[in-house]
Amino acid sequence: MTGPNSRDVHRGIVLRFIQNPVAANLLMVVLLVGGAVSASRLQSQVFPTISPGTVTVRVPFPGATPAEVEEGITRRVEEAVLGIDGVKRVESTASENMGVIVIETSDFADRQLVKDDVESAVDRLSDFPPENAEKPVVVAPNPVSGVVTLAVVGDVGELALRRAAEEIERDLLTQPGVSLVSLSGDRDYEISIEVSEATLRRYDLTFGDVANAVRQSSLDLAGGSIVSDSGEILLRTNKKRQTGEAFESIVVRTLPDGSVITLSDVADVRDGFVRERLTNLYNGRRR
Repeated sequence: MTGPNSRDVHRGIVLRFIQNPVAANLLMVVLLVGGAVSASRLQSQVFPTISPGTVTVRVPFPGATPAEVEEGITRRVEEAVLGIDGVKRVESTASENMGVIVIETSDFADRQLVKDDVESAVDRLSDFPPENAEKPVVVAPNPVSGVVTLAVVGDVGELALRRAAEEIERDLLTQPGVSLVSLSGDRDYEISIEVSEATLRRYDLTFGDVANAVRQSSLDLAGGSIVSDSGEILLRTNKKRQTGEAFESIVVRTLPDGSVITLSDVADVRDGFVRERLTNLYNGRRR
């Protein structure tokens, strides 16, 4: 409201409070108390938690080239999820052995509902994932804010440094108030099995013979159950091998004279880390 009438109204309010100071003081007290109560209920964070607003689809594809990953995984997932309600943008990365699709959700969209719709869309794809690819993993990352970053430094080997960091991680998780501890800047464990063509010829073996022996000798299998009067007993074999030494004892072939050819006879088994170009330094020292 503008003009002379507006000025008259404002002048009338001021005159009313001048003539009645008790009402003015009461209004001031109400405003101060209301402000104090509102301030006490405000949530404050030193490191604000920001929701990422994304849903990620990861599909491991061992042995595949980036072109094969793009053709068989990322492109198909992109086409399947673009029409979903709540999807704002889709970005994908096709790399060797892995396809990653990051789905950005629209503002105010229910991220959990979008995640469920994405899972349904991926499940409806025919002949997906491709042969030799692993099952897709769909996740909606929870908002996580970092509080403390701890660098583990030492003049020791990478394995010893990794184990020390894991021990610190376990100790921190036992502390009250600590809900999440994650390792970063490290390489994943890997057991590599390298077989030379000359060795295979010497033992009259094929690469498929070695691969099948490893595949059949390192797995956990459910063997059914036995029902008795005292209850039900589940049968299961736990033969998943976790160390390079355990893999070395795998029998690849049994000879007619009763002797055996083990994996250590035909392959170099290395228990270490994945081959990545990764160097982390803290004040010039390895971490």
